[in-house]
Amino acid sequence: MSITEQLNRGFNFHKKGNFPQAEEAYRKVLTDDTKNIPALHLLGVVMIQTKRLKDGLELIDKALALKPDYAEALNNRGNALKELKRLDEAFEALQAICDLDLTELQAIVPLRLRPRLTRATSALRAVIPNAPRKGLRAD
Repeated sequence: MSITEQLNRGFNFHKKGNFPQAEEAYRKVLTDDTKNIPALHLLGVVMIQTKRLKDGLELIDKALALKPDYAEALNNRGNALKELKRLDEAFEALQAICDLDLTELQAIVPLRLRPRLTRATSALRAVIPNAPRKGLRAD
């Protein structure tokens, strides 16, 4: 099975809430490719969802070391830090998402959802006044 197939297999287990099987699949990916960013991130998420917060955070940090602008990983890092009651660090992780050039998301966000995303980013910027004004267009 290829790395992509194994990663997809893990993701399918993960979506269904089958965390042990998802973890096993992600670990197999990492056996073949120790720097596989999605596998590091998703295994970290599984760890967080199964209350192994510190281990999960460590894996997400490894993914972010390889890809610092990984918005999903930044979001999950913030969530893990919040669970660990490290609120200042959680805020910084979420603030880092605002610092990204979110226009790249237009390629993956369906056209019908762009207005919602634009409203959500506007609301986030209202809460975090110093967030950059890089943003999404609803076109």
